[in-house]
Amino acid sequence: VPNKGIGFGALRYLGDEAARQTLAALAVPRITFNYLGQFDASFDEEQALFMPAGEAKGEDQSPQAPLGNWLTLNGQVYGGELSLGWSFSQAMFEPATIQRLADDYAEELKALIEHCSQPQHRGVTPSDFPLARLNQQQLDRLPVPLAQIEDLYPLSPMQQGMLFHTLYEQQGGDYINQLRVDVDGLDPERFRQAWQATVERHDILRSGFLWQGELPAPIQVVYKQVGLECAEHDWRGQAQLQEALDTLAATERQRGFDLATAPLLRLTLVRTTEQRYHLIYTNHHILMDGWSNSQLLGEVLQRYAGQLPAHLTGRYRDYIAWLQRQDAQVSEDFWKQQLLGLDEPTRLAQAIAPGAQALEERGHASHSCTLDEQQTQGLSEFARQQKVTVNTL
Repeated sequence: VPNKGIGFGALRYLGDEAARQTLAALAVPRITFNYLGQFDASFDEEQALFMPAGEAKGEDQSPQAPLGNWLTLNGQVYGGELSLGWSFSQAMFEPATIQRLADDYAEELKALIEHCSQPQHRGVTPSDFPLARLNQQQLDRLPVPLAQIEDLYPLSPMQQGMLFHTLYEQQGGDYINQLRVDVDGLDPERFRQAWQATVERHDILRSGFLWQGELPAPIQVVYKQVGLECAEHDWRGQAQLQEALDTLAATERQRGFDLATAPLLRLTLVRTTEQRYHLIYTNHHILMDGWSNSQLLGEVLQRYAGQLPAHLTGRYRDYIAWLQRQDAQVSEDFWKQQLLGLDEPTRLAQAIAPGAQALEERGHASHSCTLDEQQTQGLSEFARQQKVTVNTL
């Protein structure tokens, strides 16, 4: 029932005369189903002031009191158990009739539990992944075991573009990013654990991408658990060390990533001296932009230093859900309104005239501008406030 029936009640009793008459003429439902929720969390043994008593409390109301409906089911979960109470009018039903209905209901519940306990089912339906907008057949044919999936949702427009170009030019590697840095005094195992904990904390770092088969559009898969690849090499005393490191880094870039398999990032640690490691961090740009990558590295270093990062306030699925709520027509109307003051597009090609005139006139020039330290700091602070890179600014 839309909005849990609030609209019906408002129109039935507060609407205009025509609405009240129309709804009053409808058949009245004679069954009330009321699920009261899970009460376990409401009565924490260590914190709750009150606990449900086990002693008999007597009847809630007089047996002669009028019932709210012919048949009422009240369900709740307490102590890890689901209980259903059946109240009915003996003026309308024989007790044996309700007993048979309750028995059939229990059998259906058992069948449902058994179905959802099967490994091939796991109780997954389209309602478990509402953002993905897949039907049951499409879910069942995913090339990933459903038990491994935490969430499914579409790609953002930027991700769609990166996926297309990655698949179209699979040898290009344009979206494979790499960071290399020498680190003194590194504890490799603590560093790996800091990275693994960060990957477990963020959905986007456990995401892969699917596009094959009967999918109406590419989707991203958030896996429940993934292991971060962190290779270690001991190259102390290695001849031609710099060339060897360059070759290893180039190999890591050329390896690329299987976009369906998470995580789409990996680490390589090369020990070059007693105290120094050379870090090669490779990742796919489809996961995050430069600002996010900076935040990620900061969080890893916090964990490495034994500090707990700030509480997680959002997930990437929140952004996807926000995108799905946007009205494309509203956006188009907004930008048309903003552009009303422009007479024509600004085309860069018009700066270079065709023919002989282009040879006589200079098509470009260069201009140098040096910013002092104060101006540079001001730009950096403004970019940080706006959460964009200085390059974007």
